Amino acid sequence: MKRFIKIALEIKMRTCLIFTGITLVAMACQLIGLTDRVDVLFLWQALLLGFLFALLQYVLVSGRRVGSRGYVGRMALFGGAFLALLAAGAGLFGWLDPARPEQWAFLLIVGLLAFLGINIGFEIYASLSGRRYDRLLEEYHSKNHS
Repeated sequence: MKRFIKIALEIKMRTCLIFTGITLVAMACQLIGLTDRVDVLFLWQALLLGFLFALLQYVLVSGRRVGSRGYVGRMALFGGAFLALLAAGAGLFGWLDPARPEQWAFLLIVGLLAFLGINIGFEIYASLSGRRYDRLLEEYHSKNHS
């Protein structure tokens, strides 16, 4: 039960961060005139996609569920799944006009930038928390093994 709660909290945190990112991109699109407004239905759809992206990231990037794939393999798998899910969500929710390829190209560019942002943020977080852990481990060893 403890493990389930830990996983659920991690996915919830990722969902919140991704949802915030999607919402900020939508508001930026509205501010520069690409859309008229950001409606409540879109926000619910973005929350669903945020949860699915977070689940994908947990399963494919953490390395806990993908087996022996290397880091680059997991990232390539996540990138492909991320863009496929983004395009499927945009098509299913009717966010873009199927007859306007420039909208889909814009979505691809924003999706790639979001993918890079998510992963750069994850790497920075992992690096900082890893350094903190290493420092605490070093302190522990110096106090207990002197």
